[in-house]
Amino acid sequence: MGPAPGIDSIALRYLIAQGVSPTRITVYLTEYEDQVLRPDLKWFEDLGGAIAVEGIVTGDRDAAMTRDSNYDVLRYMSTGEQKAEYGEMYFPRLSATEKNERRRKGLPLYP
Repeated sequence: MGPAPGIDSIALRYLIAQGVSPTRITVYLTEYEDQVLRPDLKWFEDLGGAIAVEGIVTGDRDAAMTRDSNYDVLRYMSTGEQKAEYGEMYFPRLSATEKNERRRKGLPLYP
């Protein structure tokens, strides 16, 4: 899984709270995220969770997550949720989640 504040962080804590062994979970970071976010994941590493550092940009990291896993759990924001979240900054976009799904299916990242 990724390190994003929000759904990734919520999902990580949820999995641990539900009894999934941290040894079965890997959090993927870019080189920059490793420097900035890794201290916040010390609790996870202390429980036996793994950290993988992959690439410079999030696309590299996400491609590695897809490459190394057997399945994805994907959660998309609806258009309404996106508009509420981004307000005036909203524009239709291909989310990182959708890119991960397209990688898994062997589709081009951009339709």
